[in-house]
This record gives sequence, structure tokens and C-alpha cells, in this order.
Amino acid sequence: MRYNVLEQGFPATLKTPEGEILEYGRAFISPDQQGITFKNDFVPLFKMGTPLVIVRTRGDIETQRFSGTVYLSAQNLLQIVAVTDEVLPGAASAFLYDPCLAAEVTAKLLPKAPQGFWAKLFHRPKEEVRTVPVTITAISLSELRLYGDIELSQDQRFTVTIPQLQIDQMLVQVDLALEFGQEDQAGIQKNYRCRILEPNGPSRLLLEPFVETLSQRANKLFPPVN
Repeated sequence: MRYNVLEQGFPATLKTPEGEILEYGRAFISPDQQGITFKNDFVPLFKMGTPLVIVRTRGDIETQRFSGTVYLSAQNLLQIVAVTDEVLPGAASAFLYDPCLAAEVTAKLLPKAPQGFWAKLFHRPKEEVRTVPVTITAISLSELRLYGDIELSQDQRFTVTIPQLQIDQMLVQVDLALEFGQEDQAGIQKNYRCRILEPNGPSRLLLEPFVETLSQRANKLFPPVN
């Protein structure tokens, strides 16, 4: 995520310190210069030293606030320096973070097909509730990605238990069953992107501080200005 932000920039809103919207555009960061450049076809002109704010957005969500003073102002770009940044609460929902958490999925699953021609021929599988170990590879307050030796279907609902976070049976739903998988000693490891269906439940209270810590580590770009 940090590489993409530095190399490609991000959608942004130019504001006054009081929160008045001045223009929408795209921003590019220069951490070594403790500066940030805002670009658009037209950018309002400001005197050097004017305090301004550039807000990073993802859709309608504000994820990070950069405050500084104008160093360069031209018709299609504006640069602020002496920048400090604040990671906003929205970043915990807007972006996925990669903690690699051991977890368990409890879901209605079909049993594995037996080996052998005749066994497969007469096999009549029935769904049963089973608990399967998985690994969570990415997580936010709104979604997660996991992989494991498990066969889930599109839009299937199930629960996830994350012992490290003391989260017990958090309700989620498959948004996307990814096609690729890899085989290891545990079997075929399949990948799924899932939506968290408990935005305000007890699991949220346990998940929130963990994800917000990941968000601060991943998104914080500037040290305090001396």
C-alpha cells in the first residue's frame, strides 16, 4: 500500500484548516521532503506560507489528513511542506491489511469425495456443519480474505473464530470465491474474499483496536515537525 501511495498518488480533496472544500484532485507524496503536491486542471492560487489541508479519500471515505503550509502555488498544482499527517478512522474500513492470522471457519460443507471409482459412483454427499482451520491473509473492519482447504460457495454465510483476537464466531459472507488455489500437505488451499456482517456487534469491539493499529503502521507517513 505504501509503495502505491508514493508512486501513484491518490484521490484527494484540498481544504482550508476549517474544513472548507476548495478543490478535488490527486495528491503525490514526497516523504523525504516532508511535502505533498496536489494536482488538478485548475487549482486555486495561494500565498506562500498559507496553511492548508489535503485529505486522502477512498470513495466517500476520508482516510488521512495532511496539514502543512504552501510552498508552491500554480494554476494546476500546489505543494505544501512541513507536513504532518493524521490517519483517520475511515482508513480501518477502507483498506485491507495483512496480519496473517490463524482462524477457524464453521460452515455447512459437503464432505470430501471418497477415493476410488466405485466409491465415487455411489457417493451421495450431504451437507454437514464442520469447523475447518484457515488463514486470514488480509483484514479490515468491513472485509477479510482467507485461504484454506475448504469449499465455500458464492454468497455463503458462515462464522469465523480468531483465537488471537478472542473473536468467537463472527458472521461473514463470501463476496468472491477466487479461482486460483495452491496445493500443499494440507490439501488444496482455496482463497476467498468475504464481507463482515457484524458492523456493530461484539466482534467489532475486539477487531477495531487491532485493525486500527495495523492502519496506523501502514498509513502513517510523516514524523512530527520539530
